[in-house]
Amino acid sequence: MCKGDDTIMATKRETGWLALSENGDTSKWNGLQPGKNMEIEGDTWVFTGQDVRAEVGGMSWDDYILSAEVKIDKETPEGQHNVQLTANGTCIYCQLVPGWMQIAYYCDEPKDKPKGFTHLARQAITVPEGTWFTFQMKAEGGVITGILDGREIVSARIPSDVHMDAPPGEKWESTRGMPGLLVNQQKDCVVRVRGMKVKLLKPTDEQLEEYERDAVTNWERHKESTGIRQLRYTVIEDRQDEGVQIRLTELLGTSEVVAPGEVFVARGEYALQAPPIGPLRLAAQGRSSGLEQPLQAGEGRFEVKAMIGEVVAGKEKILDLFITDAKGDHYAALVRLRLEGKEE
Repeated sequence: MCKGDDTIMATKRETGWLALSENGDTSKWNGLQPGKNMEIEGDTWVFTGQDVRAEVGGMSWDDYILSAEVKIDKETPEGQHNVQLTANGTCIYCQLVPGWMQIAYYCDEPKDKPKGFTHLARQAITVPEGTWFTFQMKAEGGVITGILDGREIVSARIPSDVHMDAPPGEKWESTRGMPGLLVNQQKDCVVRVRGMKVKLLKPTDEQLEEYERDAVTNWERHKESTGIRQLRYTVIEDRQDEGVQIRLTELLGTSEVVAPGEVFVARGEYALQAPPIGPLRLAAQGRSSGLEQPLQAGEGRFEVKAMIGEVVAGKEKILDLFITDAKGDHYAALVRLRLEGKEE
């Protein structure tokens, strides 16, 4: 950095709060698509869809408070709000749902339902309809705290083994990684968000540099530094039910071999006439953990991750991208991949 950059960094350390949606701007975010999954009215984001997932910041972010002003504009028994501030990408959640604020995280073998998530703590609250309120999440040293209008509501420590984006040989706190925003609700519910901002509690030069960039650029730099790279593959099986279309556009990973400890990321597009029972997942033939993605009816993009635990002998080059029913005995979609490249 030049001397001028040092002055900017020092100023930001003193000011505390950093804007993430100034004048309604979404350019720092990955996943917000004005005109598609949300609208912008002045300085306010308006969500009427059923599944919006977005990330901001960089992979070095931990020890921060993420803040948003929120208003539930319209709500019916069929259309209820679900607003979530997230840490570690979209793996850890501070959830605001009707009557409750709760802390949860994604896991492969949840302790309770819904499948894929473990809820650690929750507290009864009342959020008035049609009134602006401040919703905040503090992520600090593996602990998530939910805050409503300046009052701490619920807190929980996230298990340290849920992180899958650390470079080989490094161990990160479970709360480290990009913050995010999820807005999930049924039809006929309108959620408005404005004033998104972040306070870095122990700001580093790396965090402040990542703030200056958009989330996509930060993720690309993270991939380069951790060895996650684009992989070549062949589709060896493709079965999809009528009304289900899954199209893989990019496969990333740390190795051309499916082996314990390796990480893989699948990205692509989907079109569904009706929502499937199960989420979209990426896994080895053996045992994997990772980040699945629930899908809603309509069209959208997906990103799913897998960290490999065990692999069936002879299947060290195979990955499955799939949706199953609730019992797991029927594939609504199965795209089976064979990795190309070096043999080990």
